[in-house]
Amino acid sequence: MEDFSVSIVYIILSILMVIGLYYGGKSISKGKFGVIAIIIFTLNYGLRFGRGVDYNIYFYIWQDILNGEEINREILFLAFVKFMDVLGLPFQSLIIFQSFILVLSFSFILSHFKKYAKYAMMVIPFLIPILENLIRQYIGFAFVLIGLYYYMNKKWIYFSIFSVIAVLFHNVMVVYVVLLVAFSLIKRTLKPRVSIFLYLLFYLVGNLGMISYLVSFINFEVLPAHFAFYGNYVEEYFIEGGFGGRKVFVSTAISALYLLMMFYGYKVRDAYDHKYIYFYNLFLFGAITYPLFFNVELVARITSSFVFFGCVVWGAIAYHFIDEKKMRLTYACVLFILINLNFIRTLVIPPIKHPYNHQYIWNAEGRDVLSIETFNANLE
Repeated sequence: MEDFSVSIVYIILSILMVIGLYYGGKSISKGKFGVIAIIIFTLNYGLRFGRGVDYNIYFYIWQDILNGEEINREILFLAFVKFMDVLGLPFQSLIIFQSFILVLSFSFILSHFKKYAKYAMMVIPFLIPILENLIRQYIGFAFVLIGLYYYMNKKWIYFSIFSVIAVLFHNVMVVYVVLLVAFSLIKRTLKPRVSIFLYLLFYLVGNLGMISYLVSFINFEVLPAHFAFYGNYVEEYFIEGGFGGRKVFVSTAISALYLLMMFYGYKVRDAYDHKYIYFYNLFLFGAITYPLFFNVELVARITSSFVFFGCVVWGAIAYHFIDEKKMRLTYACVLFILINLNFIRTLVIPPIKHPYNHQYIWNAEGRDVLSIETFNANLE
């Protein structure tokens, strides 16, 4: 009964969050700030307990930093932890900050797409559900997005400042910055038949484990110490044969949604400016490459983040149909079904199957974290 109540609370709060994101996006559409979205997203994600492996690992990293035992981390992350300690704030403050700065960055970036921000904001949890697990990476990603907001406004100094902040939270953010600048130079996009073909090809290649051939040439010993785990994991997973025992990438529902977004997102491109093409290309990059590198975690962490930019593609499609009434009813029905299936896949099925891993701080009962062994066991 207790597990059932945990599941129901999670589902209800998730539904309220999606509604709040919609109305927050609606405020952005009117030229205001998405305060409702910021508050409800911060509360829903910021008050989580034990959700995601990183939550249950970073508590101990937090303790090690305060004890002076963990110094091989980015300087700004170290400074943040120590500053929170000076203020007398516990580990949960990191989780709340991550949630806040992330939704704040969404509000910044979607102000470039006011017409369909209300639709774009509400689908973000479906597109990057992994955001609640990768704590430090998505803090860095948030600062990258704020920097991107200024980059698109041609305010180079602010762009540089927020890019540096992002890198000082997570070194890998330098890759994001380089890719975002590189993609901004591309003025054209792939036709649907090409992008869909590449998606299916990379899905097949990844599923067959052919990427293991490339992995064998990588020297993981050159990675920084705190990245070594991922390198060892990849070598074991691919070279020792672990790949064949695990499903690749995502469900049929999310794959179908991506394919339709590739197709119809291209169809509506002429209705929007170059900023839309830019985000459409970023979405294509993430959606097409992620299945290829799904089990190469260092790469998958990056490529999965770029799927975020699909929120703008979805927003444009929804606006095209709902507000402009220019989409065929058949496409609209299929997209509506798929988005609801992905809501169920992302925010309904997981808490029902694994209530232990979808708790809030009021379920903590004095615990600081969940046992990693118990956490993993509850995923099986």
